Amino acid sequence: MWCLTQFAVCTAMRLSEICRIRWDDLDVEGRMVTIRDRKHPRSKIGNDQRVPLLSGPVTIDGQQVDPLRLILDQRRDNDCIFPFSPATVSTTFTRGVASCRTKDLRFHDLRHDGISRLFEAGYDIPRVSLVSWHQDWSMLRRYTQIDPASLHRA
Repeated sequence: MWCLTQFAVCTAMRLSEICRIRWDDLDVEGRMVTIRDRKHPRSKIGNDQRVPLLSGPVTIDGQQVDPLRLILDQRRDNDCIFPFSPATVSTTFTRGVASCRTKDLRFHDLRHDGISRLFEAGYDIPRVSLVSWHQDWSMLRRYTQIDPASLHRA
């Protein structure tokens, strides 16, 4: 679960997208992964997108997190890299959060965090939208909660 949680923050992907990634969707050399049928407001099928696996924007517990390394550390006994049911992951995450006495944190909030970290790392709107697949700034803005202290790092 920890690996999946870190991957969600690093990639700003939706849980359903993470659980659908197959080993044959991975391009190790190019550090890319293809997300099949990515959610889109006007169409549901054929929205395949190649997404970069960026190493650098996310640091957790003082360690830089590399999403490609997280993938390569997974067992290869299934066609999917993270072969879990999104509903099961969501339930497990919710229970884990409750056991830490944290309130009002959902798995989808990791997507918000990942997008905010991309902006804090200095990526501009077009580059962040390549990762997040947001079609316009008004939707992307809803996902962005930038830490004011991050301006000192830019």
